[in-house]
Amino acid sequence: MTDLKATARTAILALALLFTAGLSLFAQEKPFPNQADAENLVAQAAGMVANRQYDEAVRLADKALKMDADNDAAHYYKGIALVMTDNSEAGLQELEKAAELDGGNFWYRSRMARVLEMRGETGKAIEICEKLLEDFPKKSDLYFGLVDLYSNTGDYAKALDVLDKIELEFGKNENTAMARFDLLGRDDRREEAYESLEKFNSEFSSARVLTTLADFKLSSADDSTALAMYEEALELEPGLPVALLGKAEVYRMGNRYREFFPAVMPFLEDEENSPKWKADYLNAVTGRMDPRLFRLYKPQMDSLFNSLVKVHPSDSSALTAAGIYFYNAENGARAEELFRKNAELFPESASASGYYFQFLASGERWDELEAFAMEKWKATGVPSFLETAMSVAYTRKDYGRVMEYNRMLAEEASDNESKCRWIANIGDVYHELGDLRNAYKCYKKALKLNPDYVPALNNYAYFLSCEGKSLKKAETMSRRTVELEPDNPTYLDTFGWILHLQGKNAEAKPVFKHAMLYGAKDSAVILDHYADVLYALGEKDLAIHYWRQAKARDAEGEVKGLDEKIAGGK
Repeated sequence: MTDLKATARTAILALALLFTAGLSLFAQEKPFPNQADAENLVAQAAGMVANRQYDEAVRLADKALKMDADNDAAHYYKGIALVMTDNSEAGLQELEKAAELDGGNFWYRSRMARVLEMRGETGKAIEICEKLLEDFPKKSDLYFGLVDLYSNTGDYAKALDVLDKIELEFGKNENTAMARFDLLGRDDRREEAYESLEKFNSEFSSARVLTTLADFKLSSADDSTALAMYEEALELEPGLPVALLGKAEVYRMGNRYREFFPAVMPFLEDEENSPKWKADYLNAVTGRMDPRLFRLYKPQMDSLFNSLVKVHPSDSSALTAAGIYFYNAENGARAEELFRKNAELFPESASASGYYFQFLASGERWDELEAFAMEKWKATGVPSFLETAMSVAYTRKDYGRVMEYNRMLAEEASDNESKCRWIANIGDVYHELGDLRNAYKCYKKALKLNPDYVPALNNYAYFLSCEGKSLKKAETMSRRTVELEPDNPTYLDTFGWILHLQGKNAEAKPVFKHAMLYGAKDSAVILDHYADVLYALGEKDLAIHYWRQAKARDAEGEVKGLDEKIAGGK
C-alpha cells in the first residue's frame, strides 16, 4: 500500500470511527450497496470497538479478512478487540500482522508496544518505542513513554538520558523537572533530586516545584524558608491545596495554632478538594495534638469539623470523621446527629449505619438500636442489619427473639452456606435454652446442607461429650474440625477432651500440646482439660502446674474444683 493510500484509509476510518462511536450500543450491521466491500466492514468493526462490542468487532473483521486477507486495518481492529476480551496473545498476533502489512503506521506499532508492556514484555515494548522514536522524532508522548518504560525496568540512567533529549527537543518545563526529581529519587539520589529542583526553580517559576522544595525544607526544620516558598507558590497558584496544607503545617508543627486555624480554613472551604482528603487530614491533626492544646483550642477544632460538614453535607467520609471527632470531644448530641444523618443518607451502607449502631450501643440504648436495625433491614433487605438486631437481642438474653431473627435470616438466605450458618445458630440458641433435642436436630439439618460447616461440627460434638453420649460419633465430627482448622485451640480442646473421655489420653496429650502453641494458655477451661489428661497419664506435677495456671486465669470462677485438684485430689 502506498503512503497516499494509507493516509486516505486512515482518514476514512477515523471519520467512520467518529460517526459510529455515537451509535447505539445495539447498532446492527448496515447493508451497503456492495456487500463485498471489505473497507466498509472494517469501518463497522471500528465502530464496534468504539462501542465496546468486541465480539461483534471480531466477527466483522474476520468477514473483511475473508474478502481481503491483507487488510491491515481489519487485523488492527480485530487485534484491539481480542486484547480487550483478555485474549492478548491472539490480539498481539493480529497487531503484529497489521504492522507487518503497513510498517509506517504509527498507531499499529504504538498499540503493539502498549500490549507488550501490559503483558510484562517490557524489553520488546522498549525496542518498538525506540524504533518509533527514530521514525517519529517530534512525538513528545513517545519520549515520556520511554521514560516510563526504562524507569519500570530500573534503568534510571537511560530514563534520564531520554529526559535530557526531551528538554533539548522541547525545552524544560514543570513536568520534566518533576519527572527528573522522581527518577533521581527512585535511584536513591535524593540530594541530587532536590538540587535539580533548586536549579530549575532558579530559572523558572512553578508552584508545584516550589511546594515540593518547601516540603523538603519543612522536613529539614527550615520553617522560615519553607513558609516563604509555600507563600510564593500560592502567589503563582492561589488556592493550591498542597501549598495551603504545607503552610498550615509550618504553623502546626511549630505549635503556632493561632496562625494554623486561619491558614488551614481555605483548604477546608474549597469544595473542589476531596472531602476524604480533608477528613483524613483533620483526623491526623487531632490524633497528634497534645491533650492540653486540644482543650485550649477546642472551639477552633470544633469549627474545623463543622466547616468540613458544611462544605460537604452529604459526604459519608466527612460525616463519619466529624461524628467520631464530636463523640471523642464529648459532644454526644452533635455526634448522634451526624451519625444518624450518615446512616439515613446511605441506607444500604452497613459501615455508615455501623457508627450510629456503635453510638447507640455505647449508651446501652438497646431498644432504639434494635428498632433502627430492623427499620434498616425492612427498608433495604441487607442481612447485616437483621444480624445487628439479633446481636442486640442476644446481648439482652432475649433468646426468643434471637431464635426469631435467626429463622428470618435462614429463610432469606440465598445460598446453602448462609442457610447452614443460621440454622446452626438456631441450634446454639436451643442449647442455651436447654433444649438439646431440638439443638441436635438443627445441627443435623445444617450439616446436611454443608457437611464441613466447622462451628456446627464442633458444637454438636462438644455438647454430646458434655452428656457423655455417642462419643464415637462426637470423635468423628471433632476430628474433622481439626482436619479443616488444625490450629484452632477451641476445636483442638473439643477433640482432645473427647479422646480423654474415651480413655485415649496418650492420643489426647499431643492434641492439647498443639493447642497450647495457638492461644490455649489463655483459657482456664482448656488448661484444666489438659491438666486432667496429664493427671490421667500419671504426670501429677505437670498437671498441678497447669491447674495453677487455670486458676490464675479463671477470674469468673468458670472452672469448678480447681483448689481440690491443686491440693492433689482428683
